[in-house]
Formats: sequence, C-alpha cells, structure tokens
Amino acid sequence: RAISLISSYHFAPTESASAALISEGVLKDRIHTVGNTVIDTLKLTESGRIDYKIDKFIKDRRYLLITLHRREHTEKALEEIFEGIKNLLLDNPEICAVYPVHKSPRVADRAHRALGDIENLLLCEPLSTGCFHALLRGCYMILTDSGGIQEEAAALHKPVLVMRDTTERPEGIAAGTLKLVGTEEETIYREFTRLLDDQDAYNAMSHAVNPYGDGLACKRIADILEG
Repeated sequence: RAISLISSYHFAPTESASAALISEGVLKDRIHTVGNTVIDTLKLTESGRIDYKIDKFIKDRRYLLITLHRREHTEKALEEIFEGIKNLLLDNPEICAVYPVHKSPRVADRAHRALGDIENLLLCEPLSTGCFHALLRGCYMILTDSGGIQEEAAALHKPVLVMRDTTERPEGIAAGTLKLVGTEEETIYREFTRLLDDQDAYNAMSHAVNPYGDGLACKRIADILEG
C-alpha cells in the first residue's frame, strides 16, 4: 500500500482491477491494463509431463482435478466438501479424479479419512508446477478453492467449480469461466452433475472468454517501461 502511493506505474491485470485503482485515487495515466503475468508463466510450464504413476491411474478416462487448502473452511465445511466429492465419484465410476493433497494436517488427515478408499480417486503428494499444469491442461474440469488456479484454468478453457462462498476473481464469474458453489455437499454434487450431463452448460463455461490475459503481460510491461 505504501509503495502504491508513490508509484509512477501501476500494471493492472484486468479492467476491473484498473477501475479499483481509479476508485482509490490513483491517476488514470499511471495505470496500464496489461493482463496477468500468471498467464505468461503458464505458457512456459503447461508443456510439462504428467507423472508416470498418475498417467497410469488416469489411463484414457475423463478426470477431474481437485485442490483444497483454505484455512477459512470450518470442520463442517470440510466434511461437506469431502462428502460431496465422495458421492459424485461413487455415483460416476466411469470418471476419475486426481487430488494433490495439501500438506496442512488439518486438511490432509480429513481428506485421507474421508476419501482414502475411493477407487477412482488418486490422493497424491503436492506436484511440481510442470506436472500440475499438464494435469490442468488435460482435465475435464476443476474443483478447487484456490485463487491462482481459477485464472490458470480460465486460460486453458477448463470449467471451474469454486468451493467457496466468495472469490477474489470476480472477472471469472462475470465471464462465465468460474462458478461459486459454496461448501455444501448437495450444491457441489448438483453443479458437478450438471456439467457432466449437460454438454451445453459445459461448453458455455469452457468456451467463455478468458478475462485474465493472453500471456503477453510481461512484454507489455517491458515495452511501457522501455518507452
């Protein structure tokens, strides 16, 4: 915040972020909307390879990618989330899911207790960036509470169900690449099933315009500074 007050350049990832800066009193000629640098990074890492054991588990099946790490989740919320994931996988044995489990004991212990016996779910250690992005590129959809993944998935045209009640990425909600589903078991199950069964609903999300940039943010920043 202190640096922002004296900055000559503000590089904003989206138009709404630029508008927020203007509302805070930043001069408009100091703001440049350039896209998000996370998409630039994704272009460098998405060509990574999926770990052999994970690839063998997936085989040729449609698969989901799951992540969960928010400290704000109550014990009840975690129970509801895990119950929703469990039921949707048990009721749809033709699909599978990969879940790199966060190291937090609070999350990891509950995840293994609730989901450890599901045959079409692979619980694994956190993955390298290259392997994770390769999984992201090939998955059918994502269930997550992560902020950064919401942006990366939009760039790869993968529908995201956000297991939270709010998100700091409202641009994705407005564009249609993301959907907030909260932490209740029934809602998670219902919205997942809709995307699995309704191709039009799936296409509407997967074909939505990515609001977070085209992977050229760093070049734009460099060109502005050089100019």
